[in-house]
Amino acid sequence: MKSPLPVRLCLLLTGPCLFSLSCTSPAPPSGFLTETALMKKDPSVPFQSFYLRPGTDFSKYWQVYLPPTRTDKVKVNQRFLGERRAFIKSWQDDADRSGKDLRDSFVAGFQASRPREWKVLESPARTRETLVLETNLVEISPSRPLVQAAGFLVPGVSVINRVTVAMEARLSEARTGKTLAAWADREATPFSPVDLAKFRFYRSQRNLMRQWGRQTVQWLNRLDDRPIRDPLPFRPITW
Repeated sequence: MKSPLPVRLCLLLTGPCLFSLSCTSPAPPSGFLTETALMKKDPSVPFQSFYLRPGTDFSKYWQVYLPPTRTDKVKVNQRFLGERRAFIKSWQDDADRSGKDLRDSFVAGFQASRPREWKVLESPARTRETLVLETNLVEISPSRPLVQAAGFLVPGVSVINRVTVAMEARLSEARTGKTLAAWADREATPFSPVDLAKFRFYRSQRNLMRQWGRQTVQWLNRLDDRPIRDPLPFRPITW
C-alpha cells in the first residue's frame, strides 16, 4: 500500500533536516579571538574549535567574573523574518538582548554548579583564584513562529524552521590576564516533533545558550578527560 502524500512529504523533509542538524558547520571567526590559529577540534569537549593552555589547572580557581557579552560583531540571519520586524526597532535591539541572555546562561551555569561551588563576581577582581570569562555573540538566527504554525496545516513544513546561534569565548586568569582557554561553537536546535519553543522568536536560542553554560561548567569541574557530549539531535518534545 502506498504511503499517504503528507507522510511521504514529511519523510522527505525530515530526512535532510536530521542530517543537517548533526552536521552544523562552524561559523567564520569574527576577529574577537586572537587564539584562532591555536584552536582545533577536541573530542573531549562539545565545542567545534578549542584551545587549552598546556599545564592549566582549574582546580585552584573558585571565582569568576563575566563582563557583558560583546554584540558589536554579531550577524543576524534576517531571511524570511518579515514578521519579526513588526515587533522591534532594530536588529541591534535583538542582538543586545541575546547578548544578555548568553551571559545570563553562563552565570546560571556557574551558580548551579555542584558539588563544586563557584562564586560569580559582580565586578572585576585581580586575585589568584579568579577567572575572567569573556563571550562574544557571533550569529543569531531567530525562530519563525508563522512557519512553525504552518506545520499544523502542512506536515513537515516546520522542519525548515531551523534556529542557530554561534558564539566565541575566552577564559583568562584575572591576576595576570593570561589566556587559559578559548573556544568557538555554533549550535542548532534538535529536531522535535512537538517543538513549542519555536513559537517564540528566541526561546529555542536561549535553550542552546543554557546548554553552553552547563557544558562549560561541567568541563571546568571535571577531574579527568572523560568527554562531555552534546545532547542527541532529537527530542520528542521541546519547550
